Amino acid sequence: MACFQFGLICAFLMLAYASAATVKIQNSLGPGVTAKVNCASKDDTIEEKNLDDGQSFEWKFTPNLLGNTLYWCDVTTSDGKSKHWDVYKDGVNSCFSKDIDSSDRAWYMRGDGIYRGSMQGADLCRQHT
Repeated sequence: MACFQFGLICAFLMLAYASAATVKIQNSLGPGVTAKVNCASKDDTIEEKNLDDGQSFEWKFTPNLLGNTLYWCDVTTSDGKSKHWDVYKDGVNSCFSKDIDSSDRAWYMRGDGIYRGSMQGADLCRQHT
């Protein structure tokens, strides 16, 4: 019985300390350029989105306790460009300032590349061309 109670306490503590993460994808490609965005993880598929310039979408999830959560996106634009990239990978927080929450990932697709930044669109840093 004590082992069972200990297991419940451990499970509760792990859930309490697991923080939700948010991924945001925004189309900033310019007027007239639509982006078809497909995102997924090994366990989840996010509904396909067609984003006009200035539109964005986001989703929330709780990273797994093993520290190996990975989400990726495939984007095809109406002007013929395509890109696949990891939008959330545990332990990878490159190219952003200390002021950006490390559990959130905001991506801005622009004409010259894909940028990481804050959820509000500040501190942009190009990650992909």
